[in-house]
Parts: sequence; structure tokens; C-alpha cells
Amino acid sequence: MAQGSPSAQGGTDWGHQVAFQILLLAFINMMGAFSRSMMGPVQEAMQRDLVFTDQQVALLQGFALAVPLAVMSVPAGILIDRLSRVRLLLAGIIGMVVSTAITAFSTTFAALLVGRCLLGVAYPIIGIGVYAISSDLAPETTRGRSATWLGVGEQCGAPLAFVLGGFLLVHTQGLRGPFVSPHPWGLSLLVMGAVLIPVAFSLKLLRDPRGQGVAHEPTAFEQDWTVEVAHAASIAGGGTATEAERDAGAMAAEQSQGTIWARLWALRATAIPLQFIRATLFIADGAVFVWGAPLFLRKFDLRADEVGLIIGAILMGGGIVAAKVGGTLVDVFYRRGGARNVIVAMTGVACLCVPFSLYALPGNWLVTAVMLTIFLIAGISIATGALSLITIVIPSDMRGLNLGISTVVGSLFFVGLSPLAVSFTSDFLGGPNQIDRALAIVCCAASMLNALVLALSIRNFPKNAAAP
Repeated sequence: MAQGSPSAQGGTDWGHQVAFQILLLAFINMMGAFSRSMMGPVQEAMQRDLVFTDQQVALLQGFALAVPLAVMSVPAGILIDRLSRVRLLLAGIIGMVVSTAITAFSTTFAALLVGRCLLGVAYPIIGIGVYAISSDLAPETTRGRSATWLGVGEQCGAPLAFVLGGFLLVHTQGLRGPFVSPHPWGLSLLVMGAVLIPVAFSLKLLRDPRGQGVAHEPTAFEQDWTVEVAHAASIAGGGTATEAERDAGAMAAEQSQGTIWARLWALRATAIPLQFIRATLFIADGAVFVWGAPLFLRKFDLRADEVGLIIGAILMGGGIVAAKVGGTLVDVFYRRGGARNVIVAMTGVACLCVPFSLYALPGNWLVTAVMLTIFLIAGISIATGALSLITIVIPSDMRGLNLGISTVVGSLFFVGLSPLAVSFTSDFLGGPNQIDRALAIVCCAASMLNALVLALSIRNFPKNAAAP
């Protein structure tokens, strides 16, 4: 094993170089989430200026992102498994900058649709790439910690977008110029898009362990796969077990894409429940990210900058705590009893989500903010835990592909389904002013379904996956 790899060091000590790389990946992940959330703080102003309905806004925030995300995530995962991950991250950042510029200068629904679709193409490269690189940097027993830092970065991105976007929206009224968008919300987007440019230069500091030939410690699941490959080679070639073991790595490297899909399907008893867990959770959390700000604006009659600060504080505080809780939950319970213990703990957290999913009903904005914060802490903790388990359960040569599938699930439920579910429910109940009741119905139903899926999936996970 190569010296300097986290696995070679053993234990849970990363070392300064690995810690710096994880923090850099967390920063890149933060800016990816920042880009994805830019439209949130200017959404109501855009809807008012361009005279859009809630359904049109839901399409821009939902399926305009979800369809390209769903289409591109698996190909992006395959490319990340095979090509230079740093160069792919650079391509993703450039795509996000161009997408923001198109959106900022758009004056029609069709133009906005193009800009949002381009963001949907670029974003999965960032979301998948950072987790794929970090899982090669961190050994199995500390991948919960690395997921924590990446989760903290991601959770900081949306608050940064809401705080900066709300501030710019209020303080850029009346500015005009040859390169200025015709709408104040467009200028806000241009400034936020410019913030992404330094991220591209930060990639010069990123070191991909795969490109440097740094080995990683195989997980228990990867070790089982190596034994199976060796056994198959011994039977097929008539060689000894020792010869087969020497050739196992080469056989794995030469697998066809069909073989990789077959291996992933062989892990379906654990891989599919993890995706369902994230899917049901994404319905509730996606509704918050799209309709949380309009809830405070419509129900409590607050200004855009005030709502930006409130939503930013909720997402920042709740997101950081949740990422820490989720990553720690995986590391602690995985060491004590394997993946099954982690799922049991996540089931308990999911049950906590249910009463707080009614955060939109109180008549006081502070009570709503507190309930929403607790709801997000519980939900994001589960999402972080499930993603950490994916990096443990799935072998490294299939990790990009499976993370791509996970991004497809997120795009369909978090980005695509949840915004429309709330807007259609609100219309059914009487119109835009029923957004609070619509959020309560969608979030409560999704939270109960998430707890049920977790409880039913406990038996699919081994008790002692972490045991040597």
C-alpha cells in the first residue's frame, strides 16, 4: 500500500494533507450547493416581475433541474470512475457559471428554462465528484467523518446564497448599466455567479489520490468481492487459489460496464433501501428549500432581506449540526455493531422528524423557524448517514456509478417532485395563500413514509459489517 494514504496510516488519524484535501472538497461542495440555491432568495421577485404562476416557478426549481440531473447523473458517475476527476470538477464549475449568467439575463420562461437545465447538467459532476474523491482519501472507519465535512460544506452553500441574495436584492434596486441585468434579481444572480469563479482556481490545490496511485483500504464488502473473483478465477482457469488471488485485482480492473451493473445489482438488498430512504426524505427537504422562503414572505409579511437572514440562519445552523450528527452517528454505531445499528439509530431520528414536519402551521414566525430548524437537523442527519453508508457498502470501483444513481434519486424527488407536490396541493386547497397547509401535508406524509422505509429495511443490513 502506498505510503501517505489515509489507509496506510491506519486508525482514524487523517494527517494534515488529507485533512486539507477534505476541507477543500467541502469548500467545493459548498459552492456547488450555493449555485444550486441561487434562485431561492430571488424567486418571489422573479415571479412578480415576470408574472409567473406557482406551477411555473415549481417547474423552474423542479423539473428544469431534475430532468437533466436524472439524465446526466449516471453518465457523470461513470466518467468520474474512469476519467480525471479534477478536470471534470472544473467542467462542472464552468457550467454553473455559464448557467448563472444565462439565468440572470433571461426575460422569458423559455430562456430561464435553458439556464436551469444547464445547471442540472453541471451540478451532478460536483456532487458526485467530491464524494468519490473523499471516499478514496478516508479509510472505511472515518468515512462518516469525511461525509460530515462534505455535508457541512453543502449545508453552508444554501444559507450563503439566501443571505447574499436577499441582501443584494434589497440593495441593488435602480442600478443600471451596459452589462447589468434588466431586473434587480438578475443583478443579484450575476454577483453571486462571479463568486464561483475563484472556485475554479482552487482546483489547482486539489490532489486526486487515484491519479497519484494512492491505494485505499478495501471495505469488508470489497474484500468479499475480491474473494469471489479469486474463487471464480481459480475454477475457470484451473489455477491455485494463490494464483487467482494475484490476478483478482487485474480481473476487477478489466470488468465491462455490464459486469459492474451486475455486481451493483448483487448488492441490491442494501443499496436499494438506502436509495429509498434518501428518496422519501428528499420529498420533505426539497419542499423546504423551494417553498421555505415564500412561506415566510407570504404568511408573516417579512422583507426579502429579513427572510434571507432567517432562512440562511436556519439552513446554516441546522445544516452544520445535522451534518455533524449524521456523520458521527454512522462512525459510532458502525464501529459498535455494523450497518444494522446505524439503520436502527436513523429510524429513531426519522420518528423525531414527524411532529416537527408541521412547522408551517404555527402563527408565529419564530415558532415556525425553531420547528423548521429541528426538522432539518433530523432530516439532513438521516441523509448524511445514508450517504456515508453508501460509501461503505459500495466498493470503490462502483462508487461513482452508485453516487450517480443516488443523484438521480435526489433530482427526481428533492428537485423534481417535491416543489410540484407543494404547489399543486396549495392550488387544490385554495391558492398560493395555502402554502402553509400544503407544506404541512407534504412534509408530514413524506416524513412518516421515511420512518416506515427505515424500519422495514433494518433486517437487510448485517449486524457486524465492521467486524474484521
